[in-house]
Amino acid sequence: MDLVDLDAMAESHPGLADLDDAALARLKLMVDGAQEVVGLDHLISVLAGGPSMAGDDVIRCYVGFEPSGTAHIGWKVLALRLRNLLDAQANVMVFLADWHAWVNDKFGGDMASIQTTARYMEDTFRALLGHPEEGEGPGQLRFLWASTVMSDGDYWARVLRCSKGMTLAQVRKTFSIMGRDEASSDNDLSRFYYPAMQAADIGHMHIDLAIGGMDQRKAHMYMRDVSQRWGWRKATCLHTPIISALTASGGRME
Repeated sequence: MDLVDLDAMAESHPGLADLDDAALARLKLMVDGAQEVVGLDHLISVLAGGPSMAGDDVIRCYVGFEPSGTAHIGWKVLALRLRNLLDAQANVMVFLADWHAWVNDKFGGDMASIQTTARYMEDTFRALLGHPEEGEGPGQLRFLWASTVMSDGDYWARVLRCSKGMTLAQVRKTFSIMGRDEASSDNDLSRFYYPAMQAADIGHMHIDLAIGGMDQRKAHMYMRDVSQRWGWRKATCLHTPIISALTASGGRME
């Protein structure tokens, strides 16, 4: 498996030559060792002094979770990546997608159990990351729940825009982001909104760097496609290798 090596990307990303040593070191901390990075030029632009998605100089990174289980080795591996991002003076958001988990029938749709698990995940990631300072500034950690974001009407307007023009066949092709196959959800309309919700999450929260396993690639490409259609700036997407579950060959850890 080939992993991202920033030193080997200079020819395809000439903007790297404009970064000073400190900015280049920050970028290497963020992306080196990932399986794939898409849209790297946005990060390069911000590190070179351009505006972030929020219009300032803070690079906002996000990783989303459906609260659905107990800690496993994959969380530790991801925490190492998030620690690098904090050390690179990025703001790191752990997005606890409680409503997404409900749509995906985690805990049988029991929201109380989903939200109890979300609180457990907050405590676990604080410990895995060494209890970093929390806040919205560079080098700080923050947690946000989907149920907080979804109280905003602007969010739902973005969800509709992310749905506009997409066919059912196109949406079905993204169902692997939920750990489901294309034929799994014809009896549940809510799941057809899931990809648009995930795309809207990234734009609504002014995310500069979206992080996920390779299983989330389709969601990120969906986000970039709809951003292109609506003339929105596109977040950089960083994809990490999938750690297979021990109980099912080829399945992802949950």
